[in-house]
Amino acid sequence: MLRVVLLLICFTTAVHAEPSLEKLIAEMGSKNVRTRDFAYYELRRRKDVGVIPLLLAAAPNYEFRAQLHSVTLIGELPASKSLPALRTLSTAKSPYLRITAAAQLHKLGQKGVVPVMIAALREQGLTENELGYMLVRVKGIRDPGLGVALRALLRDDRKPSNVYWILMSGSVIGYQRGNGDAAKALVARSSSAGIRAVAAACLVAKRASEYESILADIMRTNRLDAGTFDRVRSFLDVGKRYPDAVLDAIADWAPEEPNAWLVVALIRFTAESGRSKNTDWIQGMVAHTDGRVVSAAVEALTALGVPLKAELLEKLLQSKDDGAALAAAQNLRRRDDLSGLRRAIAIVGSKSAQRSRAIEVIGEFRSAEAIEPLLACMSDAKPAIRDAALRALHKTLTGLFPYRRFDHRLGLPPEGAPATSREAAIAKLRAWWDSHKGDGW
Repeated sequence: MLRVVLLLICFTTAVHAEPSLEKLIAEMGSKNVRTRDFAYYELRRRKDVGVIPLLLAAAPNYEFRAQLHSVTLIGELPASKSLPALRTLSTAKSPYLRITAAAQLHKLGQKGVVPVMIAALREQGLTENELGYMLVRVKGIRDPGLGVALRALLRDDRKPSNVYWILMSGSVIGYQRGNGDAAKALVARSSSAGIRAVAAACLVAKRASEYESILADIMRTNRLDAGTFDRVRSFLDVGKRYPDAVLDAIADWAPEEPNAWLVVALIRFTAESGRSKNTDWIQGMVAHTDGRVVSAAVEALTALGVPLKAELLEKLLQSKDDGAALAAAQNLRRRDDLSGLRRAIAIVGSKSAQRSRAIEVIGEFRSAEAIEPLLACMSDAKPAIRDAALRALHKTLTGLFPYRRFDHRLGLPPEGAPATSREAAIAKLRAWWDSHKGDGW
């Protein structure tokens, strides 16, 4: 993915021959995510109206992500050119392309396109996954007719995530008045614990407090999957609702949950609640075998103000699990104890799956000791590592030189450009650091 990262030192990128619009349009249809996204961001940068006829021809043959990119690109061009093109796409054979184009037209003030969206949603033969992609496109659109059409799609055999998107229609809890009645009906009749949990969470978010214990019972007696809990959590977060009954149910459920990612989500939701009582189960998670859980537990207890003994953190710092060690390093840093920096730097220089996280951690220390490891990461083969290193380096240098105004920019060349361009930029940055690292801070 092309990312322009703002950072530090004046840099002039080498001039490269720009790929043609036709080539970029072809690459937008690639199954390779990086190739597709690079083409999208490059076309977005150019804002060339010449892309419209090419996209009108190509978009119907793209898969859904590239179709979304196509609509976005056209929607950002002048209205005199974009509106006719979007209207054309709103009549395409693909229901996803139709609804995506109609949603963009609605965003641009064309309110009469709601029937196009409704017709697309009623398309026969849609799979649950296809319907889910389409429901996301109409989120936030406040239209009573659309709300009625969405509720008509509610069925007991829907995916809980699709039930979530339907009940969340309008993106404002309580906007669609009929959603409350629809949610109550689902709680009463559905045989799916996931659907009942999502519907009950919707009602709790709407301040229907009598559903707090119902939601708690569903969570306590049924093992929700991570995706379903994420939808429940989203409703409760939007409604700013963290009922004691639900938190108590999580405390009963989480210790027996085998899915580490789900346990992490349960821990973080509890931390978001701000409730510091009944956290014994989170403290127990500090001894979990999965570093992700240990990290989340340490961070949650820190956020909730639950003290952790220094000897426990020091033990975690020596753990073979890099995630646990990084969590301990972060907690110690917040106590102005920098003893975890060396371990975090060691993880950055290893082949650990936690390297990206370690880079973020050493950036928080804002220590000169982190500069060289971060500069080395800027030459990494993985774009995600390079991006993380740039962000961490920015934090570190602005922390070391708080009175210097860093208004220079480092423009990384796009993916696919010669590596020499990137190395030249890094060399300039390294030279700047070498000449300033003795300035003091």
